[in-house]
Amino acid sequence: MYNHQYVDEEIIIDGIRKVILRLVIAVVIALGSMLSTAYYHPITKFVSNYSTKLIIAGFVVPLGISVLINRINLTINKMAFFTYSVLTGLLLSYAVFKYGIGITLFSCIFAAGIFAIMALFGYYTKEDLERYRLILKINMFFLICLFSINLYFGIPILYWIIAYSALINFTSLIGFDINHIKKELILMSKNEIFLDRVSLMGTMQFYLDYFVLSLALMSIFGKTFTWYYFMDMIQII
Repeated sequence: MYNHQYVDEEIIIDGIRKVILRLVIAVVIALGSMLSTAYYHPITKFVSNYSTKLIIAGFVVPLGISVLINRINLTINKMAFFTYSVLTGLLLSYAVFKYGIGITLFSCIFAAGIFAIMALFGYYTKEDLERYRLILKINMFFLICLFSINLYFGIPILYWIIAYSALINFTSLIGFDINHIKKELILMSKNEIFLDRVSLMGTMQFYLDYFVLSLALMSIFGKTFTWYYFMDMIQII
């Protein structure tokens, strides 16, 4: 457990504020990129032609930020993160074609509501959430394995297991992550440079949590509201 009796609470609040502000900006950039790709043919064609490279970049960029965040200029890391937001939007444009604009945006808004509730819980809870870290990470690894298997076999029951498990796991991760970020901010409260780096890493983690949660909701709503999905696809066509 940590003791923040002698830590200026305003420093922690300011760090969390930076995390949330950057997250909102990154999500807006990603959604703008997603909608531009879905409705502007030249960008759609570009994404289609370079989809494999974009997917690889989608894995490499956040990994690079995580590894190099303490080794290169923080401004460069910030620029890389917001560039990654554009890249994410390009890849998420496939969700618009698959689920329709209505379900896509509804899922993102619904995920924002869940995010706000869990973030408040994680920030104010007195419970030490670190005990759940191993369970959440193992479950995440298990979900990735299931998802990879189901890409080949296409088993319907696995589809639902993955969707609902991802929803539960990443909802829980939001509460855990903000609790963890709060602790890191307290530990680094005397070092302004490290405070900024902690807040940037927190933003990136929240960003990934938010969009995986959104995708889980899209997959659930997309299968549930089949008629609504059908009408959206007609509108796109």
